Amino acid sequence: MNVRFVEPGSPLPAPMSEGTRYFQASARKHFLRQIESLAQQQNRHLFVANEQSDNYVFGLTKVRRVLAVDGDEVRLSESHARHRVSPSAPSLAVGKWYEMAIDPASNKILEAFERQPQVVFPPPQTSTFPIDIGALPPVSRYNAEAFFSKVRRQPHIPFQYPANGCWARAHEMCRLIERHFDLDLLDVVAKIWNFGELKVKSDNNPTCLVEWKYHVAPVVRVGTELLVIDPSLFEGLVTIDVWQDRQSELSRDSIFTTRDAYNIGGNHVSGEEQLFVEEAGQAAEQLQEFWGDLISLIVCNGPLPYRCDCG
Repeated sequence: MNVRFVEPGSPLPAPMSEGTRYFQASARKHFLRQIESLAQQQNRHLFVANEQSDNYVFGLTKVRRVLAVDGDEVRLSESHARHRVSPSAPSLAVGKWYEMAIDPASNKILEAFERQPQVVFPPPQTSTFPIDIGALPPVSRYNAEAFFSKVRRQPHIPFQYPANGCWARAHEMCRLIERHFDLDLLDVVAKIWNFGELKVKSDNNPTCLVEWKYHVAPVVRVGTELLVIDPSLFEGLVTIDVWQDRQSELSRDSIFTTRDAYNIGGNHVSGEEQLFVEEAGQAAEQLQEFWGDLISLIVCNGPLPYRCDCG
């Protein structure tokens, strides 16, 4: 596979697959301008990866730290996806930072160059963010359904890109519910976290499958029942059992936290995870990045949904 990093504004090939012919040239240019603008804002390159003469992958590069390597599978910072390394990519060292070309559909690492982050932040605050989930104040079913309906319509949250970014989506949903959609002064939303070699069928991915190391979503109480708000997977509120059943191969019990837990690190396979607070503006920046991945996915593969049997 031929992978090259290019500066924003460089000429990019026009995809010729059947799905991408849905878009007129003006629409493709508009999509590309959005990606280039995002690259300039975040001081990133774009990448182009040619697999065949009529097929290519492109997107915004990511700067990530390698947390663990197990064969061809790699765990990265700021990601809950299961990443694999392309045979053409170099070996990756645990603890080092790289600028990476990552396929937004498969999350495969196509190319990587060692790079230190431009800004070194102090270690984020950590906590277990404990919560007595049984004491979570209940809301009416009407309010719970209103929360779901309102958050799923927010244009800045890329629910149609389930391949990565669940923690940022969950955090923004909780923020909106507590600050804008809930009229009471009580905290009525918590978070539920699943762990394992999670696999979910999705017609919002051309591979028809997304794979995660963990997944998180907001949860509210209606009467004695806990209901999950996860528009990336469902069209409405679901029980925890239904939510978990959609994600195969859970490796351990789920945990509940307050809504303040932002992202996760450490060994969450064994239960020795670290939960971090959000740094200022972090969720907004990462949501914007995953919007870029969604646009890249659509430009290279055509309009959503894809022809998957996910019923």
